[in-house]
Amino acid sequence: MIATPRLTRTAGVFAVALAALVVGTAQASAGCTLAAGNSGANLTISDPTDDLTGTTSVTLKSNDGTVLTSTGLSVSAHSISLTITSEPVPTITGVNGGFDHWSGSTGGSIIPITVNGSNFFPTVTATLNGGNCNGSRANFGYNDVTSVNIGGTNSSNFTTNSDSQITVMVPQGIAGLANIIVSTADENSGAAGNNRYAYTAGGPSINGVGPNEGLTTIATSVNISGSNFIPGNWHDGTPVTTVNFPCFGNGSAKPSNVAVAAGQSASITLMTPICNQAGEGPGAVGVTVTVAGSTSGSSQYLYLSPGTPHVTGITPSTGTISSTGNTGTVLGNTPVTISGSNFIGAVAVTFGTSPATSGLRLTFESGRGFPGS
Repeated sequence: MIATPRLTRTAGVFAVALAALVVGTAQASAGCTLAAGNSGANLTISDPTDDLTGTTSVTLKSNDGTVLTSTGLSVSAHSISLTITSEPVPTITGVNGGFDHWSGSTGGSIIPITVNGSNFFPTVTATLNGGNCNGSRANFGYNDVTSVNIGGTNSSNFTTNSDSQITVMVPQGIAGLANIIVSTADENSGAAGNNRYAYTAGGPSINGVGPNEGLTTIATSVNISGSNFIPGNWHDGTPVTTVNFPCFGNGSAKPSNVAVAAGQSASITLMTPICNQAGEGPGAVGVTVTVAGSTSGSSQYLYLSPGTPHVTGITPSTGTISSTGNTGTVLGNTPVTISGSNFIGAVAVTFGTSPATSGLRLTFESGRGFPGS
């Protein structure tokens, strides 16, 4: 039987709580009974009864098949020591029981999270070569995790529980996505821990949606202003910040071209869904933003049915004549305001048979403005 140790590193200090560090039973015909244990990269193999002096080398292989290298072999009658110079690469596969990602306050965690993966505490088999104990084996649990880093800051308190789990107190951080990196003396978990954690400064909130109305028949560009929006995607590729912007009568419709900007002036730009299918129509809907599982209050957006444009006035109603030299005179180039209704979605304005030039601004009778094209 192998006694599996539980090692705890608190602010860089290991506390080892086990009756025997690690015990391995030899399986070779020589019948040698070996015990092996490590302190960091330093490995000691002992046998109180058999002579080990003829040992020429030690083969080290972890439970995932990785062959470890070593140096500094020292052999005496009942003890062998060496220094491990390579080790299995730790890998992160999830957080808190296998979830792809997790989130928490920028102030750090009160309750630790668990980091799941492999090669945090691998079982290594040491096989002796040469001498009376040639082929004899001993197993030991190799713990060489030196740090757990979240968002660029090392945790001051973590525990390596097993080969597949570490519990860690999350340090303070800055709002946004963060990587988790598990490091040993020679290796680290690399990109497997990218975007596994998000620091939040609070739940998301919406200050306003503008414009707050648009036609059911076209995709309208909309800006959502607010706070605590986090850009980017989790490790699995899903967005950290999502927007619920349904059609009236259809909660499954989704906006497109969603872009999130963080900072003090957090905003989201998107194109509204086109809502002219059966069961959809004009009406008010509630828009919400969800960030790392927390959802904002709703802000209203009004879908309108398209109608025939109606002009009630033009200001000013007269314009100037501009000279064009030898080609004569031409009417135009006068800024005007056109008042009326049903201007949302307007794509063109003509004066007589001539199209208007650029820079249109269409004004509703109610006083609401809407940019033309």
